[in-house]
This record gives sequence, structure tokens and C-alpha cells, in this order.
Amino acid sequence: MGLLGAAIDLGSAYKQREQLLIAADSASLVAVSQGSPGLLAAAAMTADGPAPAAESEAVKAFYGEVNGQDAKLQPHATSIVTKAGMVVTSTMDFTVDMPTHFLELFGLPWLTINGHATSVSGTPAFVDFYLLLDNSPSMGVAATPADIALLKANTLHTAADGEAPNGCAFACHESDYPGAAHCVGGVDCYTVAKNTSVTLRIDVLRQATQKLMDTAAVTASAPKQFRMAIDTFNLTTQAISPLTANLAAAKADANAIDLMSVNFQGENNDRFTDLGAALDATTLKVPSSDTGTDAAHTQKVVFLVTDGVTDQQLSTADSIVSGANSQLGGDRLIQTADPAQCAAMKAKSSRLP
Repeated sequence: MGLLGAAIDLGSAYKQREQLLIAADSASLVAVSQGSPGLLAAAAMTADGPAPAAESEAVKAFYGEVNGQDAKLQPHATSIVTKAGMVVTSTMDFTVDMPTHFLELFGLPWLTINGHATSVSGTPAFVDFYLLLDNSPSMGVAATPADIALLKANTLHTAADGEAPNGCAFACHESDYPGAAHCVGGVDCYTVAKNTSVTLRIDVLRQATQKLMDTAAVTASAPKQFRMAIDTFNLTTQAISPLTANLAAAKADANAIDLMSVNFQGENNDRFTDLGAALDATTLKVPSSDTGTDAAHTQKVVFLVTDGVTDQQLSTADSIVSGANSQLGGDRLIQTADPAQCAAMKAKSSRLP
């Protein structure tokens, strides 16, 4: 009878320990789950060490779980949550004295039950994104075959224009209108595109940039996890939005992304894409990348978006890529980006997708 009673008490203790282990496991996970107050507090820490807010959250979760199972149990629980780099480890230990029914007859009024659970998670990476966006005249091409057809249909010359009747799929943005001999209805093709709801490459770029801000805002799991800076480039770079964690403000600033205007057709021999100068300027602007463990040590990522190649003066080029040659008078350089310039940026640990 004694052995049978002992088996009953031990079986009850085993079952109780399993329930407590489930509660401990759940509590340790709660402290480091994505978006939890504990993990957010750990992410905000600027140095490695204990995360008291997460520990308190784990202990509270454990007692809440236990009381929901059996309010008579009074276990003692301790939580240790530590941050080391971008790794957060949560441990939950418990111990409780469970009263016995049969073993008490043999001088054992209770059985001590204890257990341990561990969960590991990572704090979100804090990242600064630098957007370098091409707004040179080539971004004025209509974006789709349907847009090309629509723009061409709306830029057909008449006899009064004194020009060939062929429509144009290229939205030239020239400031010498009205009055230029090759204009259509007194305006440039860029204005025609705007007036007839033709979507240009530059419009797609603007829309994609704004959607990126929305995606970043939804994806972020910690305050100020992502910051954005936006520049456009042609012959030089133009600041559109400074580096900011206010993604709504960056999205609003992105409305200013637009096609550059030239003074007249053929200005500067159409050399308006100095990608080399833009990369040089961005390399100087972007600080060296860091660990990403918190807002003070952000990783750096550069997004370069361009529709083509370098098109600049040969005489102002930093370097000549093997196989490139000059065109039209000997001082127009059309070439791919120089990989050495990307290497200089990556040497600062910046990621260049």
C-alpha cells in the first residue's frame, strides 16, 4: 500500500512538473518574442548585460500561466534575461514544494519540484538606408508599352509645327518651351505626358520609393529601427530627404522626386548621368557601417537605382572602364559603373544591393 501511495504521489508530482515546465517555457519565450516589451527594451539597450524589463515580464507571464492552471500552487520563479550583441537569452527557473498524500505517512510531507527553461532570440537590426536615385533625362522614357503608345499618340506633330509627324516616346523636359521649333502645342513632351496621365520611369521610381517607406514602417519591430535618406542624381546629387526615422516625412519628401529639366534639347551633348560623381559623393556621405545592435550603432545600406550607364564628359571621368570609348566629338563617355567605386563603398562595410 505504501508503494502504491508513493507511486500516486510521484505521478502527481511528475504531472505537475510538466505543467510548470510548459509555463516556464512559455514565460521565457514571452520575454524575447518579436515585438514584446521585453525584447523592445533589450533592443533599446546601448550595451550588453541584463534586461530587467524583460525579466519582470517573464516572471509576470509565468505566474499568470500557473495561476490559470492551479491557484493553490505557490512556486518561486526567477528570470534572467541578458543581451549579448544582437542575441537575447531568456532563462526561467522555478521551484515549488508540492504537498503529498501518502508519502506524508512515511515522513515526507512534500516533494520539491524544480525546472528550467531557456529561449533565445535576436534583437532587430537597426539599419540606415541611403537611396541614390537616377533622375537624369533618360528616366523620362514612358514606363510601359501602353504608356509609350499613349505618349506617341499625343505628341504627333501637325503641318503647323513644321516638324516630322512621328510621335515621341521620350518625355523631354526642356525649359525653353514655349517657342522651341520642335515643341508640340507649345509645351514639351514632359508636360504632354503629365497632361495625358502617361506614366514615366521617374513616376515609377517615385511611387516605388514611397512604397518602400510604407514597407519599412510595417516591417519595423522596434522604434526607429529603420532610417531613410533620399538623394537623386544626374550631373550632381540633390538632397530630397535627410536621414530620418520619420518614415512618413520621408514618404512625403519623396513627392519631390522628379525628372531633371534641361535648358534646351542637346544641352551638354546630352551628358547628364555622372554616376561616378554620384558614387563618390555617396561614399563620402555614408558613414562606416556598424553592428546594427541599436540606434547608435546602425548598419548602412545603399540602394542605387538607375536605368542605364554613365553618360558624362570624358574629361571629368574619375576612371575609364575597360572597353569604354568616347562618342560624339571625343568628349562623351558612355560606360558601365566602375566596380572600384563600389569597392570603395563596401570597404566601409556598407551594403550595396
